[in-house]
Amino acid sequence: MPKNIDVKKMSITSNDKNLEGMKRGIFDAPITRAGAVWELCLPISVRKIPNARQRLIAALESSIQSQPARLRSDAELQDDQKKALEKITAQLAAFMESVGCPADRHMYAAIWLRMLREAGCAVDHSAYQRLGEWRLQREAQGAVVFVNTSEELERLKVSPKGNKLAAYSVEELLLGAIKSSRLWPYNKNWQLHIEPRLATTSSNLTVTKKAPSAKKRNSRPKRKTLDDYKQACGAGVIENLLKTLHKESRSERNFVISQGGDHFITELSASDLLVELRRHQPRALTGADSTLRKAFAAFLSMPRGRPPKKVPVPKKHR
Repeated sequence: MPKNIDVKKMSITSNDKNLEGMKRGIFDAPITRAGAVWELCLPISVRKIPNARQRLIAALESSIQSQPARLRSDAELQDDQKKALEKITAQLAAFMESVGCPADRHMYAAIWLRMLREAGCAVDHSAYQRLGEWRLQREAQGAVVFVNTSEELERLKVSPKGNKLAAYSVEELLLGAIKSSRLWPYNKNWQLHIEPRLATTSSNLTVTKKAPSAKKRNSRPKRKTLDDYKQACGAGVIENLLKTLHKESRSERNFVISQGGDHFITELSASDLLVELRRHQPRALTGADSTLRKAFAAFLSMPRGRPPKKVPVPKKHR
């Protein structure tokens, strides 16, 4: 769900005071498409090559523009790496064209990560690990969200505190469903924002004592009345069941014993008792089996817990 952030408190990444004094990484500012391929698709062994960054980013940009000659002729890349990068740049170029994303588009690495995944490009496994480490560092200071200043008017919310502008978390931009069209979120101008955590001091803390509750704790639930059972199971079902229990208590089978009035006890479980009543008085009972099991509680005291498992009697071998 989108968050709501006060527009007056919103700040651009480059001027965000929450990021001052912290070492900036690739996820803190927008980068180019070739820079995204360099940072997110290349393994760390290649990115550690001295003086290779500027040269390979230029070669990747040329490959995205369907000119892979510089990438193929690079002496420090292996043949399988060249083929993989040429495939990635071709997939990225085709996807950007399909969604109408400009070639000079600068976006945050988290959004490039989404585009590379949707384009079918192979992303280096360390990219997600670095994203997680970056989030841990930034979230130590506050909630990490992306704010879109050109959000549609219907997403703007007005409250007594001022205008509220919709903001999105990292997960929503990286994995969230498409909001408006296939161009989302690539057609929006995002700004990284860290919403500071509320600082609590002893001066502004107020202790309020809760009034003692009049309701007793662990109070037993109210016992259901006969009218409650009639309403839940049906008056006809309850009346026929009561007649059946009275008749069965007067029989010699003794699996229903009268305790006086309309109260009975039995040693059978609800399922076993229902089987016996259906067998001996098939026309007396009305209602479904599940309804009758509920209705038993209105008149019967039954053993609690699960019935013991029936142990089969071993047969003697002759």
